[in-house]
Amino acid sequence: QHHQLERQQQQQQQRQQQQRQQPEKQSILEAAESEAFAAIWEDQSSFKAYYRRASCRQLLGRLEQGLEDCSQALHILAASSKANGSAAAEDEVRLLQRAIQQQLQEQQARRQQHRQQQQSSLGPGPAFPAAVPAAASGKGRPAGQQHGAAASSEPPAPKGGDCVQTLTGGMLSLERAGRERQMVALRHIPAGSDVLREEPAAFVIFKAQRLQRCGVCAHPLASELPPPAGLDSPSILNLPIYCRGCPLAAYCSVNCRDKDVFHNLHSPECGLPWPRILPEEALLATRLATWEQHLAFAQEQQQQQQQLDSSEQDPDELRPEGGMLQQAQGDSSGGGRRSMSRLADDLLDHEGKQPRKRILYWSVLATVAAAAHNAGLKPRGQQPNGPPTLATHLEARCVFKWLCRIAINGVALRPIASALGGAAGSWGTALFPVAACFNHSCQPNLALRFNGCTLIARASEDLDPGMGAFISYGPQVGESPCTARKQHLQSCYYFDCHCRACSPTTCHPPPPRDDLRAALRCPCSNHAEDKGDNLRAVGACVPPSALLPLCSKDPPCQPESAPCLGMGSCSKCGSKIPTHCLAKYSVDLQLAAAKFDEAASILERLQQEDSSASFSPGQGFEHVDRALTLFMQGLQVYERLLHPCNLLLGAAYHTAAKAAAAAAKRAPSRNTLYMQHAADLLHQSVSVLAHHFPPGCPQLAFEQVLASACSKAHTPQTGSDSDGDDASEKAERMLQLHFGDEGVMAARREVHLQLGL
Repeated sequence: QHHQLERQQQQQQQRQQQQRQQPEKQSILEAAESEAFAAIWEDQSSFKAYYRRASCRQLLGRLEQGLEDCSQALHILAASSKANGSAAAEDEVRLLQRAIQQQLQEQQARRQQHRQQQQSSLGPGPAFPAAVPAAASGKGRPAGQQHGAAASSEPPAPKGGDCVQTLTGGMLSLERAGRERQMVALRHIPAGSDVLREEPAAFVIFKAQRLQRCGVCAHPLASELPPPAGLDSPSILNLPIYCRGCPLAAYCSVNCRDKDVFHNLHSPECGLPWPRILPEEALLATRLATWEQHLAFAQEQQQQQQQLDSSEQDPDELRPEGGMLQQAQGDSSGGGRRSMSRLADDLLDHEGKQPRKRILYWSVLATVAAAAHNAGLKPRGQQPNGPPTLATHLEARCVFKWLCRIAINGVALRPIASALGGAAGSWGTALFPVAACFNHSCQPNLALRFNGCTLIARASEDLDPGMGAFISYGPQVGESPCTARKQHLQSCYYFDCHCRACSPTTCHPPPPRDDLRAALRCPCSNHAEDKGDNLRAVGACVPPSALLPLCSKDPPCQPESAPCLGMGSCSKCGSKIPTHCLAKYSVDLQLAAAKFDEAASILERLQQEDSSASFSPGQGFEHVDRALTLFMQGLQVYERLLHPCNLLLGAAYHTAAKAAAAAAKRAPSRNTLYMQHAADLLHQSVSVLAHHFPPGCPQLAFEQVLASACSKAHTPQTGSDSDGDDASEKAERMLQLHFGDEGVMAARREVHLQLGL
């Protein structure tokens, strides 16, 4: 026993010494591999470079890649059989190839032996009783495997739901039925709870904003922020940090720059023009293809390391995981990688349903993107202890597959203000494997927001156990007619929507009437009917196709996007608009649209003047007064011809209110009068939107916030406006319910931008 203890101590000391020498040995081998890689880049017909790289990869434990290099070297030698000494060189390469194959066979034998030992250690009987109560087994998990580690040393079969429950904190689970899958609540989730926080597998920033946001965390760079107090221009501290090798990527900190695994000194994106020339989806597809390959490689590495550790193999045989993603989307375990890989494999691409022109375009784009990516794999300026990279050789077919998946599963990165109707648009595209499992509803019960590039899903309604969780893939109820929404979903995502908003028989309250979105006023109606809340009682006439673009806020679409009640016929009394009146309607609506365009151009020019430092109150009042007059003249035409629930009329109220607020800013002496006028216009806009959007939706709540802000601005400070305060607090609570505190702050910023309050 004493001699056995001494031998164990000696072996332990030798292993510790080998572990101390391993980083130095590994760095030398990696440097030799990089040198061989550079030689291959300079001369791809050099079999010696492939042989050297295969030898390095054998010592590093990358046996499969070493076999590929040996095969390439033999192929080169066979093509150049006239070279002197080719036979001896071929023998050396084949000797190395046989050695690597033998190591692979031994490795597989060790795995099989280790697996058999673990199975025999469990004994013949079951580790758990045959029956476990369903309540204790967990949803989506087979009975008897609640404690899978004790039941079997092998991890359970990947179901894709492990990382879902991890990222959602046990709130949601992914249920599968063949190719169909659905996110359901595992327990009661109150409204206003964040149910998912997920980092993207990969994302890209649009070219126009690529130097305005960090390339890793996607937060706005300091150059977009105002300079410190007392400075007329941004200081040196406000400047972004660029990539070490090129100015094509910007970061908010050195830490973010060092964490970028897609763009760094020795990546195929650094210093090359193809990421700026090709479309953004091509860059995203190459990143996702690289991510998929390394996710599978990291999963294999994890399994091998666990098996070798348990069998007490020599540490030199452990292959490093340099440059791999350190997190498997929130779960660094092997099970997390397996479930995330399963989710990536299950992403739909609908390749067979895509139009032929689109398939041809994506095929060419994938071929060019893969060739450009592979051509940039030459290591340039690689430094020791530099940031890891995910650079790897890509096949065009893999890039094409991800282009198809991005079209179906990609998510537009946008600020909260765009969801509230603001002018801010999307700034990037990303793919979130877990969030891609959510099904669609035109009236969703989850709201999405982004903190940088992190997706946060928040429950906007109470979810009971077993209830489905839905997001919106496109226009929601109120933003577009039902038929137009279905056409959009069918043409982009290839499914027919049967959600609660698209099924009038099951929707409570019933969905809005799409015929009122672009309806004309019945000529027999009385304008006194506009007073009150029941604006739908006013007779509505569906306009003919020639008048539809002039009285609709929606983009030009097919006439069947609105229910056909008889073109020009009133839905209440059945009377028709005379033919000679339709021509007069067309002329009047065109004149009103021209007045609105002229007034909008004046307001846009004045907003540019407001951003200048030389602006002073009272400046440009005659111009804004002219714009407000044009708006009111166009409004008179719209109120006379359009139905009071027409969305174009609601948008006109909103735009005229912004003009009134601009006039109040330039005429301090008449501030109260103009702000009261703006508040009245916004309240009318709210009454129009209330007939099209469901109660509590963000768009309606934000319009109410704007109206309440104008009401507070013209109300004397000594007075009390309890109704306005209550409406404002209720609207902000609804925004907080959808987007949290960030939604309230975004709404207040938009109030300042649109109304100057």
